Amino acid sequence: MIEDFAPGEMKHKGDELSGVTEKLDDILLYLKNELAGKNQIIHAQATEIQRLRNVVDNKHQALLNIEQKLADLETKAESNRQIINKLLGDISHYQNDIEWYKRTYEKRSIWGVMKEKIGKVSIPEKNAHDATESAI
Repeated sequence: MIEDFAPGEMKHKGDELSGVTEKLDDILLYLKNELAGKNQIIHAQATEIQRLRNVVDNKHQALLNIEQKLADLETKAESNRQIINKLLGDISHYQNDIEWYKRTYEKRSIWGVMKEKIGKVSIPEKNAHDATESAI
């Protein structure tokens, strides 16, 4: 095949091959630079994705903590509501007791009150043991 070409043509073909090789080397260098740049971008984006995942995880954990605190506060509020209702009931009972006291003691005659008080007082009986001790 080499015999088919004249010496000038070989030189011309060699120059063309050299130029093509040079162009291919330039393209290869450009592609390597592009690849390195893309790899840097990918690495930077992977780092950013990891950072954002960490942020999301932290926010999720904070949300879980807040939800737990909210549940605790709702339970406490319900407990406080029950206590307040009980205390309001107690106040109502005390007001009824005060009204009963006023009706019973402030509006009755002195004789009725004294009779009731005397009726409640009981005199303790002395037993045989107390009698022997007092005799000594």
